[in-house]
Amino acid sequence: MRATFGDHLRALSNAPPPRRTLWREVRGRIWLDHALWRSGLSINEFERTYIHRGRSTSNLVKKWRTGSALPVRASAAALERLLPGTLWLFDLPLFPLLADKQIPKRELIRLTRELLGESWAGLPEWHIPVPDPYGHTVYSRISSRELVHRGDIWGLCVLICAMRWAELEGAVEKHMEASKDAFRSLPALLREPWTSESVRPLYELINRIRNRMPYSATLFQVRWETIELLAAKPDFEANPLRRSKSGSKDPEKYPDPIITMRLVPNKTRQLW
Repeated sequence: MRATFGDHLRALSNAPPPRRTLWREVRGRIWLDHALWRSGLSINEFERTYIHRGRSTSNLVKKWRTGSALPVRASAAALERLLPGTLWLFDLPLFPLLADKQIPKRELIRLTRELLGESWAGLPEWHIPVPDPYGHTVYSRISSRELVHRGDIWGLCVLICAMRWAELEGAVEKHMEASKDAFRSLPALLREPWTSESVRPLYELINRIRNRMPYSATLFQVRWETIELLAAKPDFEANPLRRSKSGSKDPEKYPDPIITMRLVPNKTRQLW
């Protein structure tokens, strides 16, 4: 008899778990919450439909959501066969790039191969879907700030790619600008139903790899309260070109969660 999806997952649940790290927990949670969102089902209905399928319960979905168990790619590939459009998120290089460790050049090339093209006039060519993960891939040379204006997880993914390449190359200014914009991209993700619960740990992960470069670690601060404030705006819009301001042709200006520091000779560090 051919093994069912439930049989496959039960076998996986008995396999040795992957090494528990925060980025793996975040990946599992976002992947699963996206699948739940795409299915339109409650957690219990999702388990019955896609996991148990008439067999005994294992609470695997709840374990994945809490991080007490971590899904592996075989689980994500098995779910993709029943719920297409979910595997891309598990495979997004964003998550391993958030590991708080040095990433060797060979590994960085492997992780970013499908995203990063050639550079021209100082701007890399990024191969990213537009306008969403199900659209066509385009080749675009866009700035760090334009990635923030996308307001999606692809924009954050490319910003983290830029951070890790800048770290490898010792490009201080590029690393700092990409770091700032990675934090600026979080209000939009805090509004997404399938990323909102994972934004705070994403913030912690970004902060860890930001701190790997001394200048980025010391020359700006991030206000989490401002990120929450922006996300709570009923009419929040990540792209200023799509914002409207009553009685004015200029787009509404949002408070910046980034506080830049300046160094004053013979004095303590001060805020701008």
